[in-house]
Amino acid sequence: MKRIVTAAVAMAALAIAGPAAASGNHWCHQGDPGILASARTSCAFAGNAYSAWVNQGTKRYWQGRAYSPATHQRYLVTCRRTSHRDWWSISVTCTGSNGIWLWSGMP
Repeated sequence: MKRIVTAAVAMAALAIAGPAAASGNHWCHQGDPGILASARTSCAFAGNAYSAWVNQGTKRYWQGRAYSPATHQRYLVTCRRTSHRDWWSISVTCTGSNGIWLWSGMP
């Protein structure tokens, strides 16, 4: 019985922690707003990709290149803005090769 309760508590903790903790995704706190990045995405690259999207005018769809200080390479990134009912709840998701992705709210 003790093992079942312990397992249930551990599973509940993972469920509460959400996808960031469960799959290796991580929050990058480089400013406001925060950026959630995949385990394969460094915070420096996520910040560069997000900045590139912002510098292009936060378009609904944007494709461009961003530099990764971790690998010293530029990667093709595709960003899609998701509009919600209120202007303050707009978000962007950017994806690229090798499983990189990031998500953030608007600046």
